[in-house]
Amino acid sequence: MTRKALKKNAFGLYEKRFQIMQGQPSKENAVAYCHNKSHKGLLTVKMMKNHECLRKQCPFLEKYEDRPYWEERRLKKQKKKLQKGT
Repeated sequence: MTRKALKKNAFGLYEKRFQIMQGQPSKENAVAYCHNKSHKGLLTVKMMKNHECLRKQCPFLEKYEDRPYWEERRLKKQKKKLQKGT
Protein backbone atom coordinates (compact mmCIF):
# COMPACT_ATOMS: atom_id res chain seq x y z
CA MET A 1 0.00 0.00 0.00
CA THR A 2 1.32 3.42 -0.89
CA ARG A 3 1.54 6.45 1.35
CA LYS A 4 -1.00 8.17 -0.92
CA ALA A 5 -3.59 5.62 0.15
CA LEU A 6 -2.79 6.15 3.81
CA LYS A 7 -3.59 9.06 6.06
CA LYS A 8 -2.10 9.87 9.45
CA ASN A 9 -4.64 9.91 12.23
CA ALA A 10 -4.52 11.96 15.44
CA PHE A 11 -2.10 9.44 17.00
CA GLY A 12 0.41 9.72 14.16
CA LEU A 13 -0.48 6.27 12.85
CA TYR A 14 -1.32 5.59 9.24
CA GLU A 15 -4.78 4.34 8.37
CA LYS A 16 -6.63 3.58 5.13
CA ARG A 17 -8.29 6.58 3.50
CA PHE A 18 -10.10 4.58 0.88
CA GLN A 19 -10.41 1.15 -0.60
CA ILE A 20 -7.85 0.10 -3.19
CA MET A 21 -8.47 -2.37 -6.00
CA GLN A 22 -6.28 -5.36 -5.35
CA GLY A 23 -4.66 -6.48 -8.60
CA GLN A 24 -5.97 -5.75 -12.05
CA PRO A 25 -7.62 -8.54 -14.04
CA SER A 26 -6.77 -9.10 -17.68
CA LYS A 27 -8.93 -7.31 -20.23
CA GLU A 28 -10.35 -10.67 -21.31
CA ASN A 29 -11.68 -11.39 -17.79
CA ALA A 30 -13.03 -7.90 -17.11
CA VAL A 31 -16.80 -7.38 -17.29
CA ALA A 32 -16.85 -3.77 -16.11
CA TYR A 33 -14.77 -0.74 -15.20
CA CYS A 34 -14.99 1.35 -12.04
CA HIS A 35 -14.52 5.10 -12.52
CA ASN A 36 -14.47 5.92 -8.79
CA LYS A 37 -11.44 8.16 -8.13
CA SER A 38 -10.42 6.21 -5.05
CA HIS A 39 -10.20 2.83 -6.79
CA LYS A 40 -10.33 3.04 -10.58
CA GLY A 41 -9.85 -0.17 -12.47
CA LEU A 42 -11.12 -3.18 -14.34
CA LEU A 43 -13.55 -5.50 -12.53
CA THR A 44 -14.21 -9.21 -12.78
CA VAL A 45 -17.53 -10.76 -11.78
CA LYS A 46 -16.04 -11.85 -8.45
CA MET A 47 -14.73 -8.35 -7.71
CA MET A 48 -18.12 -6.81 -8.54
CA LYS A 49 -19.84 -9.24 -6.19
CA ASN A 50 -17.35 -8.50 -3.39
CA HIS A 51 -17.80 -4.74 -3.80
CA GLU A 52 -21.58 -5.16 -4.26
CA CYS A 53 -21.48 -2.71 -7.19
CA LEU A 54 -24.77 -3.87 -8.73
CA ARG A 55 -26.67 -4.03 -5.44
CA LYS A 56 -25.53 -0.49 -4.61
CA GLN A 57 -26.35 0.65 -8.17
CA CYS A 58 -22.96 2.30 -8.26
CA PRO A 59 -22.92 5.32 -10.60
CA PHE A 60 -19.20 4.82 -11.29
CA LEU A 61 -19.70 1.36 -12.81
CA GLU A 62 -19.32 1.09 -16.57
CA LYS A 63 -20.60 -2.25 -17.83
CA TYR A 64 -18.92 -3.90 -20.80
CA GLU A 65 -22.21 -5.01 -22.37
CA ASP A 66 -20.43 -7.09 -25.03
CA ARG A 67 -19.25 -9.59 -22.39
CA PRO A 68 -21.24 -12.87 -22.12
CA TYR A 69 -21.80 -12.35 -18.38
CA TRP A 70 -24.36 -9.59 -18.95
CA GLU A 71 -26.41 -11.67 -21.41
CA GLU A 72 -26.36 -14.63 -19.00
CA ARG A 73 -27.47 -12.36 -16.18
CA ARG A 74 -30.29 -10.90 -18.26
CA LEU A 75 -31.50 -14.38 -19.25
CA LYS A 76 -31.41 -15.54 -15.60
CA LYS A 77 -33.51 -12.55 -14.53
CA GLN A 78 -35.94 -13.15 -17.38
CA LYS A 79 -36.29 -16.84 -16.47
CA LYS A 80 -36.83 -16.00 -12.81
CA LYS A 81 -39.49 -13.44 -13.73
CA LEU A 82 -41.35 -16.01 -15.89
CA GLN A 83 -41.24 -18.63 -13.11
CA LYS A 84 -42.57 -16.12 -10.60
CA GLY A 85 -45.47 -15.24 -12.89
CA THR A 86 -46.79 -18.80 -13.10
